[in-house]
Amino acid sequence: MIFKDHKNRSNIATTLEYVFRASPSHGHKMDKVTFLQGSSMSASPFIKDQNGRVIDVDISELVKEFQFQSQLYKGSARNGKFYTHTSLSIQNTESLSDSQWEEVGNLFQEKLGFFFGETTFCFGLHHEGNNPHIHIIANRVDNNGNLVNQHNNWEKAQRACAEICKKFGLEIIPNSFDNILNENNDRTDRMKERIIREGDKTPQEGLKDVDVRAKIRQRIAAVFKHDKPKTISDYADSLKKRGVIMKGVEGQIGECIGVKYCMPKSKNKYFSGSKISSSHASFGSLLNEKRKGLSYEPFRDNKSLGLQQVMRARVSVSKVQISFIKQKRLNFVMRKVGGSIYIDLSFCLTKQSRDLAKLISLMMNLLSEIFEFIKVEFYSALELSKSRLINIRAVECVYNADDLQSCLKGVIEDSEIWRNIEGGKAMNEELQNDESQDADILSFKGI
Repeated sequence: MIFKDHKNRSNIATTLEYVFRASPSHGHKMDKVTFLQGSSMSASPFIKDQNGRVIDVDISELVKEFQFQSQLYKGSARNGKFYTHTSLSIQNTESLSDSQWEEVGNLFQEKLGFFFGETTFCFGLHHEGNNPHIHIIANRVDNNGNLVNQHNNWEKAQRACAEICKKFGLEIIPNSFDNILNENNDRTDRMKERIIREGDKTPQEGLKDVDVRAKIRQRIAAVFKHDKPKTISDYADSLKKRGVIMKGVEGQIGECIGVKYCMPKSKNKYFSGSKISSSHASFGSLLNEKRKGLSYEPFRDNKSLGLQQVMRARVSVSKVQISFIKQKRLNFVMRKVGGSIYIDLSFCLTKQSRDLAKLISLMMNLLSEIFEFIKVEFYSALELSKSRLINIRAVECVYNADDLQSCLKGVIEDSEIWRNIEGGKAMNEELQNDESQDADILSFKGI
């Protein structure tokens, strides 16, 4: 079974017309298409004559149903692309009944987060051609007005296809998420075609990058098979022994937001982890417990990544404090983790002889006293990798924890201006006295 994503779109009528109405350019006829209801309530869009022959298509009822579901949306989507269009196809030597195809569609949608009774979707089964296939049209808005999360959709789809094939006895197509050495073979072919078509390089020059990435993937596979690393440092050291250099990509000071790889003997050019393998070599996949599950601690591992060793704590803040900090242009980095907003407190350590565990414990106790009624804790590496910065400063303030007394004094002085704001009154009085207030900065909609 092969999955294809036809991308999200903002016009449901166009998609429904494409799937159900005959078109020479699409290669299908209306009498070769079957409407499968899925979770939709609308009747079949096909109009038939007295002999049961399809003579026309009326998608108006389906359009109204999908559009009504969209009106439940509570958020502020930037592009209004609420509708998804995907397809699943099987080999021409395989076959499924209409009821089995509908079961396939329902199972597939459930694996991607489109639950029956909570979201709206329907199917168009195409019988013509060498490969029977089903089109899936869905609305991302659920009954609670939220959007179905499409993060990692490609991987979810591949795994869903494998489960469906196993259940119905269909051929299982190998995917790159389970075997790193099989990844990107199709990309290699496409790159060859692109290079020849565009003519910006000779094929030999362009294919060098492909070959280097393939070699790096082989080294990574060998590391996990034979060395079995537990930490990012273990992983980086094992790669180095096999001729691959890995470096971290820095966001804020000492914050690893990605990794890149190179083979000095091959080309001395760095490739991002996602270019090597989004499922096996990217920073997120290395930390993900369901993938590689490597442990990452900035103090321990940043040196192996070529990054500054920084400890990053977080302090939760209210919307009033967020608005105040933005309006005053205070030098604090804020980020969103899940549905909560935090301020970063970053501490730089350079003295290796310091007892790290005792220092961290002492620092957290002191920070808890400073921020008496505000929760203070450290970010996990996975939280940082999934976070979104919302108050980026050109120069980040990082406190030197080698001098703990001076360090905490700086935190107290810098945070005093916003730390004790408990309501809007204090902020409003402060803002009224500030002639340079900026209305755009005051707004924190969407945070």
